[in-house]
Amino acid sequence: MVEMDANKENEEEPNFSDPEDYVDDVTDEELVMDVLRQHPSMDEYEESCLMIFGLPVVDSSKVEKLRLVLSKVFTNVEPHHKAHFPLTPEGGSKGCVFIEFPDKTKAEYAKGVLNGYKLDKNHVFSALLFNEARHFQKPPDNWKPPQAAPYNDVGDLWWWMQHPRCRDQFAVQYEKDNVPTVACYWHIKGHEPEIAGEAGKAERPSWTDTVFKWSPHGSYLTTIHKKGVALWGGPDFARVQRFAHDNVQFIDFSPCETYLVTYAESAEKNHWGDDDNCLRIWDVVTGEMLKGFSLYGLTNRDQLPCWPFFQWSFDEKYFACLKPPEKDKLEKEKKLNGISVYETEKFALVDHRHIIVENIKTFSWCPTQNIISYYLECTDSLPAEFGLVQMPTQQRLRSGRIHNVADAQMFWQKSGQRLAVYTMRYSKKQTKEGGEVKYVGGCTYHLEIFEIDKKDVSLMNLPTS
Repeated sequence: MVEMDANKENEEEPNFSDPEDYVDDVTDEELVMDVLRQHPSMDEYEESCLMIFGLPVVDSSKVEKLRLVLSKVFTNVEPHHKAHFPLTPEGGSKGCVFIEFPDKTKAEYAKGVLNGYKLDKNHVFSALLFNEARHFQKPPDNWKPPQAAPYNDVGDLWWWMQHPRCRDQFAVQYEKDNVPTVACYWHIKGHEPEIAGEAGKAERPSWTDTVFKWSPHGSYLTTIHKKGVALWGGPDFARVQRFAHDNVQFIDFSPCETYLVTYAESAEKNHWGDDDNCLRIWDVVTGEMLKGFSLYGLTNRDQLPCWPFFQWSFDEKYFACLKPPEKDKLEKEKKLNGISVYETEKFALVDHRHIIVENIKTFSWCPTQNIISYYLECTDSLPAEFGLVQMPTQQRLRSGRIHNVADAQMFWQKSGQRLAVYTMRYSKKQTKEGGEVKYVGGCTYHLEIFEIDKKDVSLMNLPTS
């Protein structure tokens, strides 16, 4: 036993080193490719980092307090983060911060939450991923700051409401000397209408290329032209604003006349049918285009399904459209399955998600509250459904399901306190060749009334003869 231990002590330890003249022609990529794949790249790191601008600029005595306030904001978004605050030589803040997140997904989520975040009334955050900064182009050498457009004072846009005899104003389009003409008149009961101003101002040949439209409150007369849309107003019907959008076909205003929506079929489409900015939302006062939409991106189709395409909330905080149908693996279209609600503050989806409502037929806004009513079509296996959704929380307030509904319509009370759903119900139906549906045994008609002002939103059924 002692001899064996002595032999072990005399044994030399094995040497696995390569000889001095050995040339290793095997690369690390061949040996440990799976390990190297996990090595973080600079691109991955930049995708996980966020730059935020718009922070308060404070001196060195207030930097620590600012860090504590901002740390609470960032921690609520993502607890695991590292923040770096650049400082001036004097120790003050520079109005920006750099934040590192664990991965790309959390960084993108943080950007969506923090971009446009209001710290107070004077400071709004602007968030940007590091990798997005690479796409910025250097401005041209001859770039100059844009000049402020002079204010165009066209007078009182509500002048027509101040007529001493309280007369109404209307506009007509007709041919005069074989020239399309638009004219604005005063309505005088029992007498011929009078021109509402000077003939060369209230009556003009070729004032519009197609049709004209009054804004909801009558502040503007809108004309459509080959190059875009023009707004006219004031006692002299002077041009108030114009919007450049070639070959406009349809226009629509938001309820308070803050926004204008225009649609023009795109002249150029790529292979996928994309038509960026064919639907545009404008600021009526400044003439600035605030958001552009692709019709194909919203509907998966090249043709406009209806107009107005967007439906607005009463206070213009939100606008909505039906969610585009999804397709299965065989590229077969499915039915509409939700509502896309956008907020006008950021022109982005509310809470970054759709309201999922399978087999939806239509929806409408409450005239006094941010509540959406919806109607789901009846199928052979599922009943029709009517419901109310509170915005922006997307909380379902109340819903009702009814079998054998052939058709239905929704009507809001002007005060917004009640919603009436008029339904036509059948006892039996037959589907003929070609898809024609015939109802056998007659139909009955009912009113379903949602009372919004009652606790838990009561629902009442009233059969009609």
